Amino acid sequence: MIPRALRFTALSLAFAAPLSAQHWRTLDASRQLSDSSSVDVRITYAAGKLELRPATGGRTLYSMSLKYDAEHGEPLANWDAAHHAVHLGVKGVKGSWNRRDAEGSAMRADLSTVPPIDLSLELGAVTGDLQLGGLRLSRLRLKAGAADVSARWDLPNREPMHDLTIDAGAATLKLVQAGNANTGRIVANVGVGALEIDLGGNWTRDIDMTANVAMGTLDLRLPNDVGIRVESNAFMVDFDKAALRKRGNEWYSENYDAAPRKVRLRLNGAMGNVSITRDTK
Repeated sequence: MIPRALRFTALSLAFAAPLSAQHWRTLDASRQLSDSSSVDVRITYAAGKLELRPATGGRTLYSMSLKYDAEHGEPLANWDAAHHAVHLGVKGVKGSWNRRDAEGSAMRADLSTVPPIDLSLELGAVTGDLQLGGLRLSRLRLKAGAADVSARWDLPNREPMHDLTIDAGAATLKLVQAGNANTGRIVANVGVGALEIDLGGNWTRDIDMTANVAMGTLDLRLPNDVGIRVESNAFMVDFDKAALRKRGNEWYSENYDAAPRKVRLRLNGAMGNVSITRDTK
């Protein structure tokens, strides 16, 4: 049993401990559009709420509004004219953040729909809503740690996308209407997180997809008329084959040969869970 005096001292110290101070700052940054040349956009956001949207009108290359805690974060709004590149967001400067530390932090970024954009996002403890439809994304790389992020393509991507790469460490990520991303190549890396990819939308070319699943989950949702072929090199991955038929060393959906659109999936990993479901609407 802990002596009463020690219990009182510990309680007194607990109440006397200073609360973590927050030093709120705001920052607005933007740049006018000078031409339609391609631009590299990098977004680094340590923690907080993130919104990304297509810009309205055609005069602004990017605009950003931040509310951040200067005790933990340093704002980023760097334009590199030589490489036609911009780095936006907030990087952590004092230890690691979590969602509780970042309550009240917020970022809103709008990107032009005029130039082709090579977009990279590196996100920490972030709750994010990314509206990507209508942009001209030539490439997309999304890397997330302890994040909860939804990326949507409500409108078709206005540029053929070379590749779409997703790294879900301990994150929960959802890609909605990703068929509108206008890409022929998807790479999905899932650590201990959960990734849902909905390939609904209007797409005319086949998709080549590589999924590397460690201990997390991948849920691939396909339109009803899409055929899928799966090459599985996974070890101890729970892979649902109920709606597939085996030919040689690969698995095929029943409609694969006649399907107007096809997904070729190479599955690698260990101890994860992979499901393939149909949208029958």
